[in-house]
Amino acid sequence: MQTLPPAFAPWAEGWFNPPRPQAAAAQPPPLLVRRRLHSLLDGAREGLVWVSGPSGAGKTSLMRTWTDARRAAGTPCLWIQLDATDAEPAVFFRHLRLALLSTLATPQARNALRLPAWREAADAARLSAFAQRYFRAWTAALPKPLILVFDACEAAGADAALPLLLDQLLQALPAGALMLAAGTDPLPLTLHRWAASGRCLTLGWEDLRADDDEARELALAWGQPQPEAAQCALAGGWMAAWAVLLSAARCGEAAPAADRIFEACAGAAYSGLDPLTRRVLAAVARQPTASAEEAAVLSDVANAGDVLAALWRLRWFVERQISFDGQVRYALHPLLRAHAAARQMP
Repeated sequence: MQTLPPAFAPWAEGWFNPPRPQAAAAQPPPLLVRRRLHSLLDGAREGLVWVSGPSGAGKTSLMRTWTDARRAAGTPCLWIQLDATDAEPAVFFRHLRLALLSTLATPQARNALRLPAWREAADAARLSAFAQRYFRAWTAALPKPLILVFDACEAAGADAALPLLLDQLLQALPAGALMLAAGTDPLPLTLHRWAASGRCLTLGWEDLRADDDEARELALAWGQPQPEAAQCALAGGWMAAWAVLLSAARCGEAAPAADRIFEACAGAAYSGLDPLTRRVLAAVARQPTASAEEAAVLSDVANAGDVLAALWRLRWFVERQISFDGQVRYALHPLLRAHAAARQMP
């Protein structure tokens, strides 16, 4: 999580917020205001909004433009950027305290802040009880109404205590407060009850994928001609891919090969997959779609269908298609297909 600067004023730009680009000779264009998605977020008055999708899907930029608009309308927004250290509850609570301090205008208010102190041996065994006490005191000191943002939730670890802590924090938030949380993983099971009660809006990969109108707006913002249908099909709605394509065009360069686009956007994530998963993807990349049985034969991996199903549930550039006769088939995003095909495994 970002640390607090030594001198600060309430709601200062940049504290617990994603960094803005530094001044440079060629500034990137402003973030695209995605009105289609803003209208959905505008309908969320309180509770939880969970935004999930692969890296480069536009999660952070969407939340940034929307919270900028809400802040301009007078609603305070507190942005907390998570990292791997937040997997430890003690660190998470300490970071929340620092975030709260950034909202207090005077030294007197900061000195008067009293939050329960974490005692490692005693409180680790009673995490839920401590969280309830902590969040009651923490939320009582926040301005109201409030939009609270947690970005990069996956950084704290999929199996960490974060979902439990977010659930406890949601229960402590006052009426009219809204929590936005974003990460690569779908809504955790711990938080499903918020969706069941109608107090959770989920935006996933299908929602985040840029449609043709947004692609045209993005090209216009970059000062480029309207994209061709082939470009739209290649990008597949992936905002990071559009950034690579439009950046090359603005520099007068030829469009990068599909394999190189994926490498630039998610090559490290692909390399981090286990060898069997990469074998399955490389095998499926040989044809437009594949059933679980076909993937197993092509890759010589018996559970290839399970591998593809897991990637589809994570919305990691794998789509599931169901034919009229009920057969399930999987298709890779065009850029992933090109990347995997170029890395055929023996």
